[in-house]
Amino acid sequence: EEYSSPTLESDSHDAQRKIGRNMLLFQRIEHSLKLLLSNRQLISRIDELADTHERKAAAIQRKSMGQLVVQFAENLLADREHESADLDDIGEGWVSLSFNSGHDSGCRRKLQTELEALVTELNNLIHHFLPMWHSTPIDEIHRHLDQQHERLLPTLARLKTEMDAVRRGRQAFAEYVESDSFKEQMELSWLRGSRLVTL
Repeated sequence: EEYSSPTLESDSHDAQRKIGRNMLLFQRIEHSLKLLLSNRQLISRIDELADTHERKAAAIQRKSMGQLVVQFAENLLADREHESADLDDIGEGWVSLSFNSGHDSGCRRKLQTELEALVTELNNLIHHFLPMWHSTPIDEIHRHLDQQHERLLPTLARLKTEMDAVRRGRQAFAEYVESDSFKEQMELSWLRGSRLVTL
């Protein structure tokens, strides 16, 4: 009969708790990426903005961590200096909102490398950790999980900074929409696109 000492059993339970702790951090990183990507760029008529955002967020929710990282690198981490929206129906009150990372190219590449490495770590933790659990001394498992935890925290902190900036931007936009200045701009935009004016 296999014997497990109380100390070994306790160490095993602690390691399992660390697995759960790391999994929660991975999920927080995934949630952060989804939030950032769902707010990456919105182009819509002002009266359909909420529905447009909801559809985009729903599409983002279905993506895997690997897909999110690829899209994050292609969009938020890319240079967007000359990005512009093609809004044909200017008479209907269109609005274009976009958010870009403020990192320089070196920081963008570093963050992209970190995120790609985390995708590999997540896949290993979910799909390939069991063999390690059965074949590796418990103290090495603890060390591996603790080191992984330390690698996750800085990335999560950087994404949190980005999310805070998005939330501030959304709040500022919401306040602007309620302002007299916004209403005047919308009226002016409508007049400029009106057939009465263009004729």
